[in-house]
Amino acid sequence: MVNMDDFQRDFIENLKSIRTQRNVTQAQLAEMCGVSTGTIGNIECGLAKPSFDLIIAISRNLATHPALLFSTSALIPEHYLKEHSILEDFYAVLRREFSDAADESAENGRQSENQRETFLSQKK
Repeated sequence: MVNMDDFQRDFIENLKSIRTQRNVTQAQLAEMCGVSTGTIGNIECGLAKPSFDLIIAISRNLATHPALLFSTSALIPEHYLKEHSILEDFYAVLRREFSDAADESAENGRQSENQRETFLSQKK
């Protein structure tokens, strides 16, 4: 039977692993989430448990699904491991697409501003 300690241990392991894979320090993650560095450190040491809002903030800032912070191959039946991998791949694609869309939007904004300035200069 799985108990709360199993989920906390998995959460801690996954948090550390994902955070280091993304090359994010505890201090950087804390700043992104609006909490103290000590809060993240205490969570990773098992001294504190994050609120639901903080779990969402952590997952958003580490660009991962909150469920993946709790997942573990020991608790996930083998036939779900493929789905876990697919979900990670899906989030990676979404991160790239949203990044590309943001870059394109910024470029369009610059072009619109240049067009507006050209129009205004022609009116003078």
